[in-house]
Amino acid sequence: MLMAGDSPPSKTFPPEISLVPTSLPRNLVQAIGEIVLPIIPHIDDYVCLICTSIAFKPIRLSCRHLFCVRYAVLFFLFIQ
Repeated sequence: MLMAGDSPPSKTFPPEISLVPTSLPRNLVQAIGEIVLPIIPHIDDYVCLICTSIAFKPIRLSCRHLFCVRYAVLFFLFIQ
């Protein structure tokens, strides 16, 4: 409560927070895009580089390439 001679309180919210009601959906979409989406795996994370379909029993090499187990076994048999 303001008394005579008191100055109005200064803004206590950081300037990036808007009190406009339409900013809530925008802030939620931005948060989802920046926080949630980067941790959700993409379909490309499960595609075999040889058959170009979803990897069957995927094998990920130390170089981060992913192959179906059958192609990984064939490759290792081929190089021996």
